[in-house]
Amino acid sequence: MNNKMLGLVGMVGLTGLLASCNVTVTPGGTTDNLQLSNVSEFSSVYSLRSAQTDQTGASYAAGTYVICDNIDTDITVGYRWTGGIKKVAFQLVGYNNGGNSDTYSYTYTLTDFSGSDSLTGTIGAGLAPLKIHDGLKRQAIIVNPVFVVKGKSYVRVQGVDSYGNKSNVVESPTVILIADCK
Repeated sequence: MNNKMLGLVGMVGLTGLLASCNVTVTPGGTTDNLQLSNVSEFSSVYSLRSAQTDQTGASYAAGTYVICDNIDTDITVGYRWTGGIKKVAFQLVGYNNGGNSDTYSYTYTLTDFSGSDSLTGTIGAGLAPLKIHDGLKRQAIIVNPVFVVKGKSYVRVQGVDSYGNKSNVVESPTVILIADCK
């Protein structure tokens, strides 16, 4: 017998031995080792022009980001990862009540190994469904809202690798205020 045949006979013998021991052998899973590290940015095109105090007496510094509840608002979500990412999904979560928006996603044409990216989406008035836009740039628009804070939101992000394996979930360390803007 040649060496190839001995190897085949050996494998058949090993399979029989493992089967008699009630051992199941399964091949290792395939993965791009995707691991999200953090939300690097959570911002809005709108921010407070000057320091404000809301209806509860809480103070907010000039430049604090705001999602305008009465007009469309573009937000940017930046995120970092290791491994390969094929799809990313994010969701706004109510800071006080835990309620959340629908989950919105973006699929990369090719698996991305660069380690960081950001997406910009538009939230319609009344927190209508979020729409993802490619190439939408942040605008230098600053509004001074009629300052009644309706709530606060943070963002939750999760990725999926090219094999369909989901990553861990990361959340923004900051919140954005929700208020009507004038």
